[in-house]
Amino acid sequence: MTVDQVPLEWCFGDGVWIDLSLKKPGDNINDTDVWLGDHGIRVVGIDATIWDSPAKMQISDVQKGLRPHSYMQAHRAAGEKGMCIIEWLTNLDLLPHSGFTLYTFPVKVERGWRWLDSCGCSC
Repeated sequence: MTVDQVPLEWCFGDGVWIDLSLKKPGDNINDTDVWLGDHGIRVVGIDATIWDSPAKMQISDVQKGLRPHSYMQAHRAAGEKGMCIIEWLTNLDLLPHSGFTLYTFPVKVERGWRWLDSCGCSC
């Protein structure tokens, strides 16, 4: 699926703020921390530059032979569950933990899907 194929009904709904601020850069966030894709969540967001651990950490691990198939692992996992990722969000601390509506309609970008397609993501 490319960004222009994302159903609009995925782009709005009840929002939930999950506070994972106790995690350090590079710490894995897994299904013991949250359950998303298995509950029909289609759009997730984060107030960081990347959904995965920092790119430099990932590249370093791959170069050292550690976790050789781990580059962009969280992106791939989200894609396998049919989830779209929004990064670089701000002011999330101003949201209530629940009881708000989230609107995340995609911005029309000419050929924007080509970059997404090349990174192996599904959205």
